[in-house]
Amino acid sequence: MVRCLEICIGISLKESFEITENAEIEKSYKLFVKIAESWKEVFGLFFKAGESKKIKNASEILVDIADKEQKVMKILLAIGKLA
Repeated sequence: MVRCLEICIGISLKESFEITENAEIEKSYKLFVKIAESWKEVFGLFFKAGESKKIKNASEILVDIADKEQKVMKILLAIGKLA
C-alpha cells in the first residue's frame, strides 16, 4: 500500500514537472524520490528489528524522512498559493 502511494505521488510530481517545467515541482519530485528510498530502508530495518537491534537506525532515518517530507510539503504549498 505505502509503496503504491510512493509510486503514484512520485509519478504525479514527475508528470507535473514535465508539463509545467516548474523548478520547484522538480525539486519536490527529486526530494520525494529520496524520501521513498529512505522509507524502503526503514521498512527493511523494521523487518530485521525482530532479529537484531536496528530500531535506533530506523528511528534516525524516520526523523530524516519527516524533515524531507516537511520540506516537500512546504514547497508544494507555496506553489499552490501562487496558483
